[in-house]
Amino acid sequence: MKRLSLIIAILFILNIFTLNLSAQILTENKSVAGVNVNMVKVKLQDGVKLRTAKANDKLIGSKAFGAMINDYGAKAAINANYFDAYKTLEPMATIIKGGNVIHMVGNSASLMVYDNNKVHMDTVTLKYFGFLDGKKENKYIVETNKMEFNTFNIWYVNTPMNDTSGVYMYTKYRNADIVLNEGTVIEVVNNKVSRTYKPQGKVIIPDNGYIIYYGKDAADSEYINARFRVGRTVGLELIDQNNSKTFKAGDKDIPYSSITDMIAAGPMLVKDGKNVVKDSKASFKEEKIYKNAAPRSAIGVTADNYLIMLTTSATVDKLAEVMLSLGCVNAMNLDGGASSGLYANGRMIKTPGRNLNTIFMVQ
Repeated sequence: MKRLSLIIAILFILNIFTLNLSAQILTENKSVAGVNVNMVKVKLQDGVKLRTAKANDKLIGSKAFGAMINDYGAKAAINANYFDAYKTLEPMATIIKGGNVIHMVGNSASLMVYDNNKVHMDTVTLKYFGFLDGKKENKYIVETNKMEFNTFNIWYVNTPMNDTSGVYMYTKYRNADIVLNEGTVIEVVNNKVSRTYKPQGKVIIPDNGYIIYYGKDAADSEYINARFRVGRTVGLELIDQNNSKTFKAGDKDIPYSSITDMIAAGPMLVKDGKNVVKDSKASFKEEKIYKNAAPRSAIGVTADNYLIMLTTSATVDKLAEVMLSLGCVNAMNLDGGASSGLYANGRMIKTPGRNLNTIFMVQ
């Protein structure tokens, strides 16, 4: 009998421990700043995992919100990046999934996840700082009276080629034909340059590797030949528009390389406890984003470390007021209109009017 009581007590303690480590997800419909909102609130504590999810685990394409939730076993979820919903189904802005940069382009309001449930939000441009043979600077060699060139930058990852002066990286994650003409391809296999060539149509991504592509106006043959000799080891570091490898989280410097998941959209609504939408919306040209009232989704983090996921109908100016009223110290607008969707605790709170390309979820 005593043994049975001990077992029951142990199971009770283990159950309490498990509950404490699981996601505490609260849902609420309420009026905030004169606007009716649907809200999901999640305590960012041990046991909570924040993740990016893709339709069919592919970069390009779309799928029903509910089907994506089922695919990934999400406990809560919201729609994320803008995408071309009417033609190409290509996503917009930077996406990191499972520690891999699967899409990189532009300067956008971004939510970055590290250590499973820690969140950093900022407007950021990411790029790759590339280096060869472990050498992170170009160096003049006295003995040969020549420069040794070891560095380069990559600005785009898995995006359509529309900048002839741009430098691109294409990986197996791009699930569409990559057609390139002119310029130069550097093929990298097992982190080493395997060959360089002039593309003429469809390009094949090598097994265990990727390609770097210089548009026809990005570099001449002298630049390419000085760097990308066959056999050289290629290294890549993720940096921001200020060429910094880290961002500040309190008094800590967190490497961008530690980001496991990232979504990006905009405009930024709240930054460091201040309403910043007036300035951040200026870069958007579509009235349905920067001016008109419309179905909207937003995401933010409060001072007491809660994640807020929200849907409503409002202007972005009013949405910024709402997120501030909810205690958010950082918040941003996500894709909206027919894309706006929200789910938690087994219930579809807001059903999108179309299939989605990217969602952000709590597992």
